[in-house]
Amino acid sequence: MSKKSLILDCTIRDGGIINDFDFTTDFVKKCIETVEKSGCDYCEVGYIHDKEFVMSYDNFWKNIDIIELSKIIQKPKIKLSVMGDVGKFSSNLIPEKTSSVVVDLIRVAGPKEKLKEMLDLTGEISLKGYETSINLMFSSHYTDLDWREVVSTFNHSRFKPTFIYFADSFGNLKPNEIPTIVEYLKSIDNIKVGFHGHNHLQLAFANTLVAIEKNVDIVDSTIWGMGKGPGNLP
Repeated sequence: MSKKSLILDCTIRDGGIINDFDFTTDFVKKCIETVEKSGCDYCEVGYIHDKEFVMSYDNFWKNIDIIELSKIIQKPKIKLSVMGDVGKFSSNLIPEKTSSVVVDLIRVAGPKEKLKEMLDLTGEISLKGYETSINLMFSSHYTDLDWREVVSTFNHSRFKPTFIYFADSFGNLKPNEIPTIVEYLKSIDNIKVGFHGHNHLQLAFANTLVAIEKNVDIVDSTIWGMGKGPGNLP
């Protein structure tokens, strides 16, 4: 029997790609309350970027200021997370966790070619008191050799994030491919495995069920599947 997997709702972060992050603060607060009541464990409320990647017309949830976020949202029971793309932000953007911030988890997304850079970045962030995650994008394109290299890189790394995700960025994975990927990632020492599905082939639900059956530790979803392209796991 599979164990219970944690659930991270990323409606605001991934769903924001659909409406240019045009959410009111009240809407975000209600979203947090809703997913908390539904039994989710994390709620991801947007992106973080260094100033050079911020445009004057960008909405707050696309470029979250973590200190400012802590002024407008009271700490909920559910854990909050934000995501940044590798190369688009540095650990200097992240305040010490002890600075009364409401964010618990910082997720770093990027391709396997930048894995060492992501490991260094999450290591710096974890020293500030946060949970961290590396989300490997485009995972449907990885070969067995790629996955073995990923495992080796992690097992020889000084730092490890809290979670390692395989993200089906193009919604191209099939259910029969999930067990092999999970087996590879489960061979990494002292790390939890996550799955982030997209719905291009309408297989996000099937893929996630298989991932849970194979004992991944955490899975992502959004309200009504709102997200990039055909959407996420509803």
